Amino acid sequence: MITPRAEQRRGPAGAQWPERTSPGGPSPDLLAAARGLPTGWGDATALYDGTGLPASPRLVVTAGPRRGFELALVNPVTTVGRGRNNTVTIPDVSLSRRHSRLEQHGDEWVVLDQGSGNGTRVNGRLVRRHRLRHGDEIAMGDTALRFVEPGGVLVWTSLPSSRGGAATGRRPLLRHRTLLRVAVFVALVAILGAALVRQRRLSLLAEARERGDADRAFARARFQEGTALLKQRLWAEARDKLRIAAELAPRDAEVARQLDSAETELPRAQALAAARAAVAREDPGAARESLAQIPADSALAEDARILERTLPPPADAAALAVQTPEIRRERTAHPRRGRSSLEAREARAILAAYLGGNVAAALERAHAGRTPAADRLAASLERFVAAWQEGVTQQDPAHALRSLEAAADADRAIARGRKGRVEREVGRALATRRATIARGLSADDDLPAAAAHLRAAAQADPSNPEVQEQLRQVADRAREIYLRAYASREDDPVQARQSFRLVGEILPQADETAEKARRWASSLEGKVAE
Repeated sequence: MITPRAEQRRGPAGAQWPERTSPGGPSPDLLAAARGLPTGWGDATALYDGTGLPASPRLVVTAGPRRGFELALVNPVTTVGRGRNNTVTIPDVSLSRRHSRLEQHGDEWVVLDQGSGNGTRVNGRLVRRHRLRHGDEIAMGDTALRFVEPGGVLVWTSLPSSRGGAATGRRPLLRHRTLLRVAVFVALVAILGAALVRQRRLSLLAEARERGDADRAFARARFQEGTALLKQRLWAEARDKLRIAAELAPRDAEVARQLDSAETELPRAQALAAARAAVAREDPGAARESLAQIPADSALAEDARILERTLPPPADAAALAVQTPEIRRERTAHPRRGRSSLEAREARAILAAYLGGNVAAALERAHAGRTPAADRLAASLERFVAAWQEGVTQQDPAHALRSLEAAADADRAIARGRKGRVEREVGRALATRRATIARGLSADDDLPAAAAHLRAAAQADPSNPEVQEQLRQVADRAREIYLRAYASREDDPVQARQSFRLVGEILPQADETAEKARRWASSLEGKVAE
């Protein structure tokens, strides 16, 4: 138990003086004078062995909520902390529930830290285990204790002297009253200021709410106008309307999706217009070049195919389908070299059409080829077309994702490291499907899978703003889980460790919060086992 440091007795003129004598022995002033030390306010009551000196070592609280109290160390183990089940309970929020303990080993005493949050310091140095000597200061958060060996004296030099009689007693009383009046005045000012601040805040919130309602209504009107223009295929006008809606509602996923559609289809509509102009001036080469910019999943793909059917077959495809006398002579004179040269020309022509985004023309040239290379490219192109069509038409997101991944594999087999329009279109489609799947994974336990889908989507289409926004939201959720786990790590270490592990799975391995979460999960394993 903790006993008061000193009792009070009455002095002249009603002043209260600290009791300086310890029962059964001389006063600490006399002991200090005998040892050549400065005198002051001496020890509090403790256990004595009849010689006038304490028989057991003591802990004296010199700073913190229990300042002035002391405890005789009569048991071989003494625990200190904020929890009530400790030998010494100190109501200090900077202490852990079980902060440290003192153990007796023969004639010596050792202080050990119990995995506290703020650590234990002896004479200013952070320790986990330390053998104590007389006068050592043990700091735990905002609390400080002094270790006093049996027979040791603790001198208090900062306490007031008893000189001055009644006048000295009256001055502290007047000073306390003045401080009390100042404190009351400051409290009243603080309450009044808080009320004014709260009223101002409520007024600002009401104004912001009114502005927000007006902005949302205006954004909804522009969004409806933009979607109507999209149905009419007026891409530029729809884009302008949807940009206004996106500025007023930046977090609306549907507005962002429709705006992305308008911005994506606008250059394709311009390419289709350029192709029609080329057909009008009888320039099929320029028309094919413009039509190659319109992918198969575009809203204008059907219009592009209809226009492409009106064009004459490409000259190089006809040359590949019908061998000229020069090619026959070359193959007769140099059969291997002629076959190799023909394969190279066929492959280049097929890849040129494919990398330009015209999959139909590439497949047509591959079917018209007469070499094994053309046959292999034709098989890969057929696999790509089948997987792509199934991926863009399938309603089930998981099934569509598997088909699009098969299309991406076929694209890599065809392009062999070359970048083209088809690769970008496949990446956009993959990112859209993965973002859709991630939106359906809203529970905390599903966040690691959602984060994995979003990171893969960002890799497939780095310029997708919706994916970047979803990644930011998932990261914010992970940091909220981390803070909740940190606050409950002592009350519920099992749940806290599970939450820390979840955060480590959600965030990237190199993320600073993920590294902290993994360290906390590892450190809580011992407490969970206990």
